[in-house]
Amino acid sequence: KRKKKRGRGLLDEVDNEEPEPEQGIIAWVKYMLGMTGGVLYVNKWLESGGRYEGSWHGASRCPHRYGVMTYVDGEVYEGRWRLGVRDGWGAGKFIDGSTYEGYWKRDEFHGKGKFTATNGDSYTGDWVQGLRHGKGVYAWANGNTYEGDWERGLIHGTGSKTWADGSWYGGRWKYGMRHGKGRYEWPNGNYYKGMWRKGQRN
Repeated sequence: KRKKKRGRGLLDEVDNEEPEPEQGIIAWVKYMLGMTGGVLYVNKWLESGGRYEGSWHGASRCPHRYGVMTYVDGEVYEGRWRLGVRDGWGAGKFIDGSTYEGYWKRDEFHGKGKFTATNGDSYTGDWVQGLRHGKGVYAWANGNTYEGDWERGLIHGTGSKTWADGSWYGGRWKYGMRHGKGRYEWPNGNYYKGMWRKGQRN
């Protein structure tokens, strides 16, 4: 009688069926010449405790091109990779429940993207090295919105803010405060047009 094969779990089957990526100088030469370069599809557990499924660079033994990483703390990222770091378009869900969808550079938000916080606030616009920088729209969960310029994570430059009660301000800002020439309108139609200094009418 033929002996029955011992059963294996699904993860064991996946891991055992994966071919080993090419490594070393040969893999690098192939990669530079536009050949496979040891880049292939894998579905594997990593030494860090996370799980990765996608393209894998054999020479550097790290995620490369496109894949999904589930980190040991529960954070999930799906998108582009460049030699082990998130780089290009991608979507991330973080352990506090917040999310980001957009462009990354060297593991940081960089380019166009949308971040949604756990409290319901959201920002859609430009990012530079993980900070809101450039043009963007911030929507608070309480109904307030701001659209305009940002610098190093703060409202700075020219922009307009609308409050949930109907109040509105359009004009200059400096590091999060109304500063310079601007117009403020109350819900009843009254308005002030003139100079502001550190958030106050000047």
